[in-house]
Amino acid sequence: MTYSNEPENIIKVGETKKHPQVRADGLSKTIRGEFTVQWCMKVPDSKKAEKLAHGLLNQYADKKEYFVIEVDKAVEIIKDVICKTYAITDPECEEGPILKRIAKRSELLSRAKEQAIRLLKLQEAERLQPIESKTEHNTDVRLSMEDRLSLFVESLYNDWREKNNSIDGITTREISDEGETYAYKQMQKLGYTSIFTPYNYTPIDIVGIKWRGYFWHMMTIKVKTSTTNDDYSPSKQEINLVNKFIKFLSDSFANAEPFQEFSTKPVAFSVGLARVKNHRPNQSRCTLKKSETFSWYWINISKEKEDRIRELIEEAHSLR
Repeated sequence: MTYSNEPENIIKVGETKKHPQVRADGLSKTIRGEFTVQWCMKVPDSKKAEKLAHGLLNQYADKKEYFVIEVDKAVEIIKDVICKTYAITDPECEEGPILKRIAKRSELLSRAKEQAIRLLKLQEAERLQPIESKTEHNTDVRLSMEDRLSLFVESLYNDWREKNNSIDGITTREISDEGETYAYKQMQKLGYTSIFTPYNYTPIDIVGIKWRGYFWHMMTIKVKTSTTNDDYSPSKQEINLVNKFIKFLSDSFANAEPFQEFSTKPVAFSVGLARVKNHRPNQSRCTLKKSETFSWYWINISKEKEDRIRELIEEAHSLR
């Protein structure tokens, strides 16, 4: 894996068992300044691969694991030898542009989380303030729906990771990244406050919420993107996993601090699949091929309204 400090043209080459962006965040706290992930590759033995890479770049060494060399040149040297050494014919790599988007998404989620925590503290301080000292000029510390959603998803995926270890690593490609962005924009057009989930740590890609007239709808979507017209069909295992997740989400919602005041409100939770066609390399656009709803749960909703709510949920998952 390579990290770069662009202003100084210094890269760090090393192995990690953590998510690459987590490692980069740690490096950015050193005296070297801010680093970004530029390239990573899965190998059978990361320790040995690291030593081999350091030897290959020895002539460019600065200090310890740091080297003064262009990223592309370092990647070319390392990748070729590592593949030959471990007889890897189809290496699992991630390049700079994709990883930068991953970092950006992580940064936005983190920023929203920090803002929401700050507002929660202000809200608590407001609650504890003596009644006689409160005035009409106090700052409005109510959380926005996006703040609530960001806090909830952050907590949700941490809890999910602790109990489900089957989803890990970096698998997102540029094609699928654009497909997810397309689905995200479609949800926003429908009026849903939406956020991306952190990469590869939950079986769904986007979470959105909207007031639907007489109930709140929290909609989650798994996006599958392809450049062909082949009709993708999810496996039974994939369907079971997303259904398990939406049940986990609905159960977690009732105890989630950002949504505590929603515990007595009517809320529906649903999960569905969006099949997106990416028209690259001919065109830089995406279109929706097909969408479907897998399952839903709800709380505080009367029996006589269930059929209508089911219709509204399926209508929303059409993304049109």
